[in-house]
Amino acid sequence: IFDFSRVEFEPLMEDQEGCISHQITTSGSIPSQRKGHNTVCYKNNFYLFGGQTQDLKENTTRFIHILNLETFVWTLFDVVNSNISPRSQMTTNWINPETIFFFGGLENISNEGLNDVICLRMEDLHFSFPFVAGEYPLPRYGHASCNYFGQSE
Repeated sequence: IFDFSRVEFEPLMEDQEGCISHQITTSGSIPSQRKGHNTVCYKNNFYLFGGQTQDLKENTTRFIHILNLETFVWTLFDVVNSNISPRSQMTTNWINPETIFFFGGLENISNEGLNDVICLRMEDLHFSFPFVAGEYPLPRYGHASCNYFGQSE
């Protein structure tokens, strides 16, 4: 497994041509440092899902951290669906403007690979498990995926 502790992070990188970066101050329920998480932006919010932290207790929770991009205040949303395992290193894909799918990942308690598909409706943060026909792929984590919205002929 990749050792993230050996990666050097530069918190204030040099500005790239045509881009300006700066550090912002946030408040509220600020998430702890983590690795293997996923993020998406939806409307005026930034959503942080999963990941592994140094706090073992937090690794067993299913919180979604939400940053309001106008006020820069973090809030915490507790996922009450007990069928969703706390996870990291999963993939996240937009299926339509209101829905994202998570696939697989690493279960944070048992450290076993997962191969489930979870649907999240962004409007009300409702999770569900869609019906999936055919054979499931093998469990996996640390993988990549992308959406391709090509034209059909």
